[in-house]
Amino acid sequence: MIMIRIFALLLIIPTCAMAYALDGFDDEDDLSTNGTTSQQAEFQVPPVEVKDQPIPKYTIGPLDLLEIEVFRVAELSRVVRVSSEGTISLPLVGTIKVTGYTVEEVGGVIQKHLEKEYLQDPYVSVFIKEYESQKITINGWVESPGIFPLKGKTTLIQALSIAGGIKRLGDPTDVVIFREKPGVGTTGYKINFEEVQAGLISDPILQSHDIIVVPENGSKAAFEYTAKSIGTFLGFLPYL
Repeated sequence: MIMIRIFALLLIIPTCAMAYALDGFDDEDDLSTNGTTSQQAEFQVPPVEVKDQPIPKYTIGPLDLLEIEVFRVAELSRVVRVSSEGTISLPLVGTIKVTGYTVEEVGGVIQKHLEKEYLQDPYVSVFIKEYESQKITINGWVESPGIFPLKGKTTLIQALSIAGGIKRLGDPTDVVIFREKPGVGTTGYKINFEEVQAGLISDPILQSHDIIVVPENGSKAAFEYTAKSIGTFLGFLPYL
């Protein structure tokens, strides 16, 4: 008799527990509008705000061609080439160093020189007409190969876009960036550009004098030719 009562209790208890659980889910007050329970919503991690990193401005380099305008003083406005030493010479200002500075900073220096003794509240604007110091080369199977100025922070995706994109017969999975380390040599970094576009690997930030080569599908001739033309080539490495 005792065994029969115990068996009956074992059947009743799970049934009651299940009914209680179903009754809890029937209560609409326990559900949020997005289908999660209020208890779950309480422990959701808030989204992290990702702020874009500021893009560094282009800094003037040797042999860049500058256009300098002094507002309403045409005789002081002129086009000058930066010397290999990184300086320019201007009337009433003399010789000043400009390499490593932005056009805004150089304009401010010229303005201070002029207002010190010669002009009242001068307004000076500086523009870069030719970027000669910082360039990248894009060769191979792209729509518009050539040499391009490196204006501030530029990534591989941006550079190939500037070159018109990869041709239909180009191989995006085997792009190479040739990068020279002064006094050491040049290394070719192999990159799967499709993985860069998909966000699986980071988009490389290019440096001055980088050479980007996109080979033809099934052929390594393009970057092998580039490797042979480099004086001290250290070999190929995967981009990490």
